[in-house]
Amino acid sequence: MDFVKFDDWSTLEGVEVEIWRGGSLVRHCVIDAATKDSSIVWSAADANNRRRLWDKARGFEVRVPPVFIQRAEAQERLEGRAGNQRCSEMQAGTGTNRLHSVKTA
Repeated sequence: MDFVKFDDWSTLEGVEVEIWRGGSLVRHCVIDAATKDSSIVWSAADANNRRRLWDKARGFEVRVPPVFIQRAEAQERLEGRAGNQRCSEMQAGTGTNRLHSVKTA
């Protein structure tokens, strides 16, 4: 499955994601918590790993399944927020939540 780099970490609580750094997959996990400024997320503990902090400033990136993007855009349309402008900015690559298609092995 292709995962997409997603920069708005503040919206990822409860989402299954991939954590990447330097072009390598570091961990597949569920996000437990996130800061409002999207600079840090915590992955939930699972059978093999403890809860861990991931920091953008240290070069980590989060990739989400495309279905998450589709759901977020649909929710914004339903709520009638200025989200439609935000979605257009993301598609144009000019918004703060720019998406990047990435193929994974």
